[in-house]
Amino acid sequence: MNNQPEHDSQNAYQAGDLNGLVKLMSEKQQLSFKEAVVRQTIYYVSKQLPPEEKDNGERYFISLANQWLKQPTEENAKNASMGVACDYIDGGMRYFDYPSYFLAPAEAAASSAYGATECALTASGNDSRAAYQWQITAAWAILNNKEPPLLK
Repeated sequence: MNNQPEHDSQNAYQAGDLNGLVKLMSEKQQLSFKEAVVRQTIYYVSKQLPPEEKDNGERYFISLANQWLKQPTEENAKNASMGVACDYIDGGMRYFDYPSYFLAPAEAAASSAYGATECALTASGNDSRAAYQWQITAAWAILNNKEPPLLK
């Protein structure tokens, strides 16, 4: 009996090697992990949203991410990517209406499972250490066919 994959995952977890954990995941597990990280990104960005009456478009990127979460298709990932690109070309980012971390939910939805982690860490700001630890814990749980921890 070969315990190498289990050994590799334990080593990656103990070393805090998030990329190593993600590489050991099946395609289905990577999708579950990406969904969890997109939710994490939304969680952090939502904490920074202005009141709705002062919204200059910040919520749009959360809606793109939520659309991808409802239907995690390549088309919805492309829609999220295009929303970000268009905003840089002729939207709020071009005119400096809001900080770039508001785009993070859509960027996460458009990224790979591992790429989404960077978006969440950007969105977490000063909480990046805790956000990274949550990602490690979530990856470990998903790799072991368990639910990721709740966001707090």
